[in-house]
Amino acid sequence: DASYQEDAGVSRADVFVAATGDDDDNLVSCQLAKTAFGVPRAISRVNNPKN
Repeated sequence: DASYQEDAGVSRADVFVAATGDDDDNLVSCQLAKTAFGVPRAISRVNNPKN
């Protein structure tokens, strides 16, 4: 949910890291950080390499 990232001030970040146990959550969060908030670098923990 973008509102959580907005409340956390993600738009001011230089790097965004998503490291939950859920690949889908991590990948979507990173994509949102980059596209909606303009974070230049996003790092996602991926448990299943096929994702």
